[in-house]
Amino acid sequence: MSAPFWAAEHWCQEESGKVRHSFELVVLLFALLMLPAVLIQDSGLHSPWGYIADMLNAIVWVAFGVELALILHHAHDRRAALRAHWQDVLVFVVLFPPWALFFAALGPGWLRGWRLARLWVIAARVFRAEGLLTRRRNLPYIAALTLLLVTVTGIAVHETDPARFPNPWRGLWFAIVTVTTVGYGDTFPLRPAAAWSPRS
Repeated sequence: MSAPFWAAEHWCQEESGKVRHSFELVVLLFALLMLPAVLIQDSGLHSPWGYIADMLNAIVWVAFGVELALILHHAHDRRAALRAHWQDVLVFVVLFPPWALFFAALGPGWLRGWRLARLWVIAARVFRAEGLLTRRRNLPYIAALTLLLVTVTGIAVHETDPARFPNPWRGLWFAIVTVTTVGYGDTFPLRPAAAWSPRS
């Protein structure tokens, strides 16, 4: 009978301070739950979809919180672990669910910025996962990462240019057409991401 995931045998701290564990793929699957959550929220669907999106966001945040807590618990040198896992700390802070109410009160531009930040920290967390692309049968992982990149890009286009892309599905269509090099030209962004302002 194998030990539970929180058992010490599944966690090991390296000299660099990084704590490795054997549940990286499970954490990444939790991270991918953020994509449907953002899609639901950006689509403006009515209940119960809004509650489902909030629940998915909370589940992902709790999953990252549990991982971070176990990393610090099993680390012999916690300061070194925090330095090595600063990105995990950033993900945990950015995904904090009550931020939605805070940024919504500041204005729609701030809320869009927070949603973009969630997407980018999740994407960064997935892309820096070591070992997934070094396995022999890496085609499924490359396909999954490509799908993630297309989805994040499509949502980001909607967030940065909502006038041209009034919903995330139109942004996804643009991303798919672009990545497949079809280039229909039926839709394209007019506003670069750099022009986004929290006051917009």
